[in-house]
Amino acid sequence: MVTWIISNKVIRVLSVLRRPSFVKNFALNVVSIRYLNQTTLNRSLNILNQGSTLENLFDPRLRIFLLDIKKKFDESGFQNIETKFGLSVVNKNHIQSLAGLGEKLLQTENDLQELKALSTDDDENGDLVKMISEECSQLKETLVQIQNEVLELIVQKDNQQTEGIIMEFSAGVGGQESMLFCFEMLQMYTTYCDSEGWDYELTDIEKSDLEGVRHASVCINHPDAYDKLQFESGVHRVQRVPKTEKAGRVHTSTVAVAILPRPSEVSVTIEQKDLKIETKRASGAGGQHVNTTESAVRIVHIPSGVVAECQTQRSQMQNRKVAIDKIRARLFQMKIDQQLATTRSSRKLQVGSSSRSEKIRTYNFPQDRITDHRINFTSHNLGEFLRGTRPFQILIEKLKEESYKERVSEFLEQIKV
Repeated sequence: MVTWIISNKVIRVLSVLRRPSFVKNFALNVVSIRYLNQTTLNRSLNILNQGSTLENLFDPRLRIFLLDIKKKFDESGFQNIETKFGLSVVNKNHIQSLAGLGEKLLQTENDLQELKALSTDDDENGDLVKMISEECSQLKETLVQIQNEVLELIVQKDNQQTEGIIMEFSAGVGGQESMLFCFEMLQMYTTYCDSEGWDYELTDIEKSDLEGVRHASVCINHPDAYDKLQFESGVHRVQRVPKTEKAGRVHTSTVAVAILPRPSEVSVTIEQKDLKIETKRASGAGGQHVNTTESAVRIVHIPSGVVAECQTQRSQMQNRKVAIDKIRARLFQMKIDQQLATTRSSRKLQVGSSSRSEKIRTYNFPQDRITDHRINFTSHNLGEFLRGTRPFQILIEKLKEESYKERVSEFLEQIKV
């Protein structure tokens, strides 16, 4: 005959937790309940208290912010919800999710505290100690998961209105060598688009005499393009012996890359009365429409002064559409820049903007080296990198990770405990 000895502690665990996993584990193990000596029991219970303070598991500043959101949401829902802890950086569509995570945080903390309180009781049930320890570990993992979800909701950008991007390439210092490298940069990114399966279109290009590129624009039509390529904006520096150099000296040249998120027509409205449209004959090599019809278009957005041109399409209407898309993208970027200036004025990682005030990356051919100066990242195998393969993808992921960490750090610095 088997005698089951169920203490008050067991009953308290079941009534407090009400968690299916715990109840199931208890049902499977209760038949093997046995006594352990008090020394062994205390040693096992002490494991629950090692490094398990809530302050270590969940950032107290983030907890203050989250519970403030929950309180305001419980009081007024979506109506006029405000907080002193930097709500301006949070998409208001995420408020309900944050409030729900605040409720989940309180419940998890409560369950964890009650589990730890059980560890101070005088009981000698080894199996129960093991079950409590396992459940405590699960609750700690839940706290970490809640914190990660909160941070993602706080720092993620509202990109659902971005249909793609416009990448602009401009040769900088270095003359013909800069133009040659500009062409190679253009090839690198279009090759990467091919590997990702993205649709893209060359909307503007001005070539040099030596098969280089003075200026080019590429429209990439994919919603993931901005998320992955936003950090490519800036000045790219190349160090190598140019084809035009006879003495074998290493020259330094630069190419400027700008990333313009391409919004939907809904997100940026342009009034026809605000546009000044000029037409002219397209210039360039070959084609029946070149120099015979006024298919090239130049459009000025009068309120902002933004200018866009296009002559690569065969008809004036097609060129007009491309030019208006460029204006829309630049107006959208101006809006983003204004937000960055107010919410992230102290950012050290100058990525995702069209600022060209500093060199973001160096391509050193003699050393077969790529160095990104923003995150002190260095890699070799330059040939593979310029083909947009694995080394290039690794750098993209590291830039995204560093940007995420910085945005989280800046947000938490706003909150005083």
